[in-house]
Amino acid sequence: MVQPTDDSSAAVSGISPTHEELQRGARPLTPDEDPFYRPPTGYERTPPGTVLRSRAVEIGFLGVIPQRVTAIQLLYRTTNLHGRPEVAVTTVLVPEQRGPERVCPVLSYQCAIDAVASRCFPSYALRRGAGPIGAFVQSEFLLVTAALAEGWAVSVPDHEGCHGMWGAPVEPGYRVLDGVRAALGCGRLGLSPAAPVGLWGYSGGGLASAWAAELCEGYAPELNVVGAVLGSPVGDPGSVARRLNRSFFAGLAALMISALTHVFAGAQQVVDEHATAEGKALLDKLQTMTTAEAVWRACCSAAASTTSSWPLRSNPTMICPVRCGWVTFAHLHRHSGGSGWRRGRGEGRPCEFGRGRADVRPRRRRSRAAGPAAWVLVGSGLGRRSRTGCPG
Repeated sequence: MVQPTDDSSAAVSGISPTHEELQRGARPLTPDEDPFYRPPTGYERTPPGTVLRSRAVEIGFLGVIPQRVTAIQLLYRTTNLHGRPEVAVTTVLVPEQRGPERVCPVLSYQCAIDAVASRCFPSYALRRGAGPIGAFVQSEFLLVTAALAEGWAVSVPDHEGCHGMWGAPVEPGYRVLDGVRAALGCGRLGLSPAAPVGLWGYSGGGLASAWAAELCEGYAPELNVVGAVLGSPVGDPGSVARRLNRSFFAGLAALMISALTHVFAGAQQVVDEHATAEGKALLDKLQTMTTAEAVWRACCSAAASTTSSWPLRSNPTMICPVRCGWVTFAHLHRHSGGSGWRRGRGEGRPCEFGRGRADVRPRRRRSRAAGPAAWVLVGSGLGRRSRTGCPG
C-alpha cells in the first residue's frame, strides 16, 4: 500500500513523496529494474538530503535468514562529482527498543561494495530474497547488527550512487552525508536532528567514509558528526594499485578502472588507446560481476596469460595482470584533469577527527610490515567506548 509521507522539504518543492508499506515475502528487484530508484520529476529543485520516496523492507542475512529489525529505505536527493543533482538510496535500520528520553545516535555504515553491478548495492543485497553471490555487503550485516545492539540507528547508503561509480572522488561523501540528512529528516524514523553521527566503513566503504569526513564541515555543517572509523580507506589509489599488481586481488584495480570510465569523460579514451581487445571485453564483463566473481575472473585471466605479457614488477604505474593494455591511474589522472586524486588536504587521504565538532586534518599513514593500515579515528559522544588513535 502506498501512502503520502510527512516530508515537508519535498512538499514545498511541489513533489508529493510517497511511502510503501512492508510487503512480506516480496522478491526484490535489482536497482536497474526497480522503479523505486527512478527520481520523480522536479526533484532537482529540492535541497540535498530531501526524502523523495520511502518504503519498508525485509532484511535477510545472506538474503535468506529473516531479521527482526525495522528497516526503511529512502530515495533522496544528493549531488554528484560535478555539482549536479542526482538521487541515491539509503537503508535505515533502527533498534527495536529506544528510550523516549534518550537521543538515539546514528551510525552511517558504508559497506565495501567494491563493484559496479547494482546487485551489489546494500539497498538490494541486504534485502531478504536477494541473492548476489560474491557480494561482500551481505556479510557486513553482522557489523550493522552489532551497532544496532548498542542502541544506534544505522544508515547504510548506496554510496556509489545508482550507477556504481566505484572509485569516483568527492561524490561518495555527498551521498553519505545526504543519506544522514534524509534519515534525520524522515519523520517516520523519529530520529533527532541533533543526534550524534558516526561514520564507519572498510575498503571502498572506508574511502567513502573518508570523503564524508573531509566534506562534512563545509557541505553539511548542521550535522553533529562526532567521529569516524576508516578501515583501509585507499587514500592513494596509485599506491594501492601497485601493491595489487600481479596479486590475487588485481581484479579489484580492474574493477575500479571499469567504473572510472563512467566517471571521467577522458577515461574511456584512455582504455580505447591502451587496452587490447581482450582487455576491453574483460573490463565490460567486470561491470556485471560481483566483487568475488570479478577477482576470480581476473585471476583466471592472468593465469591464462603468457609469460611475455606480464609487466615488470618495477614499473610503478602498471596494474592488474588481465592483459587489458595496462591502463594506469596516471593515465586516468591526466585525462580527468586530476579531479580529486591530487595529493593534499581534502582529497581522500586518511583523516583524523578531533574531539567534538568536525576538526579534520590530514594524518600521515604509518608504515606497516603487512596488510593495509586500518584507521580507528573516533571523536567524542558516539558511544560509551569512544577513543582516539590508530591501532599499532
